[in-house]
Parts: sequence; C-alpha cells; structure tokens
Amino acid sequence: MTWEGAMREGASNRNAAFRRRGGAAARRLAGAVLALGVAPAFALDPRENAVEAALADGMTTAFGVAASSGAINPLGGLLTIATKAVTFHHASTLPETEQPAAYSAASAMWLGSAVSNVCITVVFLTGGGLAPACLALGAAWGLKTWDDTEHERRFWERCAILRQFAVQQDVQCVYAPPAKDAATELAATQDAPQDSAWREPLPPVAAPRPAVAKQAAPRQVPAKSPAAKSARRQKPASPVPEPTLEPVPPPPAPAPEPLLATSREIEAP
Repeated sequence: MTWEGAMREGASNRNAAFRRRGGAAARRLAGAVLALGVAPAFALDPRENAVEAALADGMTTAFGVAASSGAINPLGGLLTIATKAVTFHHASTLPETEQPAAYSAASAMWLGSAVSNVCITVVFLTGGGLAPACLALGAAWGLKTWDDTEHERRFWERCAILRQFAVQQDVQCVYAPPAKDAATELAATQDAPQDSAWREPLPPVAAPRPAVAKQAAPRQVPAKSPAAKSARRQKPASPVPEPTLEPVPPPPAPAPEPLLATSREIEAP
C-alpha cells in the first residue's frame, strides 16, 4: 500500500468515526428536543411554554451551526435571538385576553423550528440530502403543536376574562389537561340512559280493583244419610244476604319528579 492510499484510508476511517459520533449526538439532541416539545404541555402558563420553545430553538440552532462546519451562517442564529426578543415584547403589550394566543403561536413556531434544526443537523452529520424535507417536517410539527394547545389557549383566555371581572384581581388559575381515557368514555356512555330516565316522568299507577267477598258453596250431603233426613224435617233457613263492599277510591297519582340537569348539560355551550 502506497503512502497516498494509507492517507486516504485513514481519512475515510476518521470520517466514518465522525459520522458515527455525530449520528449518536444527533439522536441525543433529537430526544432532548422531543422532551422539550412535550414539557410545555405541563407548564404553568403559555408564556413559560414560549420560553421553553425558544430555548429549544436556540439550542438546536447552535448545535446545527457547529455541526455544519461553516455551511450555516452563524448570523442567522443571532437574528433569531433578536426576533424572539421582539416577539416577547410585543406579546407582553397585548391585552391579557390576547396574550395566550400570541404566546402559543410563538411556541408552536419555535418548536417546529427546533425539530427542523434537528433534522437538518442529522442530514449534515450523516451525509444525506433530505434538507428540504426537514422544513416540511418542522412546519407539520408546528401545526400539530398549535392544534394540541387549543384547549389550553381557551382555558387561559377564560381565566383572563374571569380575572378582569373578579373583585380580587389576584385570581390564580391552574390548568389541567382534559382526561381522555377508556374509563371516562365508558362512564359517559353508562350515564346517558340514566340521565334520560330521570328526565322522563313516571307512568301513572293503575287504580286497584275493589275487593269482592266470595261466598263458600254449601256442602252436598247424600240423600239417604241421617243428616239429610234431619235437614228435610227442619224449616228452610232464610237466605243470608250477601255482604256489600263499597269500592275503595284509587290512591292519588304520584307527582312527576323534578327534571335534573347533568354536568355535561351545564358545561355545554
């Protein structure tokens, strides 16, 4: 093997080792960004969500610039920092009822940018050519984040309205994600027939029939028996009048039970 061949083989081995290390680092960075993308769902307010998304975008941008070896202009990262500062300042000047939507939009945009940065970094480290697809992936992630935070945005908007009309202005709101599991859906389906049964009035009770006394039939005695002969000698007894019973008035029908509203009807718009 010549000296030039040995140099080429050594360079190829170093490049392969660098790509392996870069791929492992990119996978760790992708896991960290995904963790940051899930963490804002449990933050205290939309502003903290936006702060965490801005940090994720800044970290991935710095790592991508370092991994590109000068292919990405570092001035782009400084420009994004200035843009984030202007965005936070503008959102803080909005009315309190409009701030949740502004912070949520910024959070979705920066999380999508962070995912796009991770994808582009992996492309640079692995030598691939799918950089345009990374932009589409980041845009899709941002739209998904915006859709997933709709319930949270409405909660904070209602909290701001409540704080405006409250006597004490220091009202504290704590957001909890809606519980959507199989047990909740099963309980909802089981409660539906019971609610409809409560709303329907009970059928009227039928009046009981008047009681009629039954007279026992006389016992038949054989004609040739001594008891029959003595019965013929005796005078026929006067007929016993049948007892008369007055009809019992039917009980009054029960009053219909009051209508009850379920919690789902109260919360329905």
